[in-house]
Amino acid sequence: MTTLRDVQRLRGATTRVTRLARQDLRRFWARLDLTQPELVREALITFMPVLVDRYGDIASTVAVEWYEDVREKVAGLPRYAPVIGKNIPDEAIVETTKWAAGHLWGDNPADTLRVLNGSMDRWMKYSQRDTIRRCIAGDPSKPRWARVPQGAKTCAWCTMLASRGWVYTSPQKAGDASHRFHDHCDCEIVPEWDRRAVHLEGYDPDRYYALYTEAREAV
Repeated sequence: MTTLRDVQRLRGATTRVTRLARQDLRRFWARLDLTQPELVREALITFMPVLVDRYGDIASTVAVEWYEDVREKVAGLPRYAPVIGKNIPDEAIVETTKWAAGHLWGDNPADTLRVLNGSMDRWMKYSQRDTIRRCIAGDPSKPRWARVPQGAKTCAWCTMLASRGWVYTSPQKAGDASHRFHDHCDCEIVPEWDRRAVHLEGYDPDRYYALYTEAREAV
């Protein structure tokens, strides 16, 4: 059975990858001459896809190793070699970078770095989640999975998706639940092989549904 500790371990590993990527971005940023916004913009457009690909590969590797580890705890499953997922497309990184670079001509050029740091969290989690999705989709044991929030506060959209519980059997059937995530989203895609399992410790779909209903009625 997948445990809360397993989920926290995955989240912690991905957070560390994001932290390292942000450190490299800050070091690069510190070398830029902000009095020349055109040159800074072009430098970031060149640098960001390389940086995100490098650390996205690490996030994907962390995810596939995690999947192998939790799967190995389940007896009697067929042999399976999980696959590495894809990173966020370079085109999406460039588009966000161009938008963020608009702040270079504003009163606070450092807002460019703030936007890119926020996006970095989403990009690293994209690589991790895409790997988990692909691992689940190709697994002959066909595990169920759920979207499990991990933070102190969860938005209404994520709360609604989490309230569905262990109902997903493939990313295709899950629709939005498998691929729609916002910046700083704390949800994890969590597989489960035990058909008797109803709840992950600390994850109560009924509670999330009640929270979602409350949020919807407040609108």
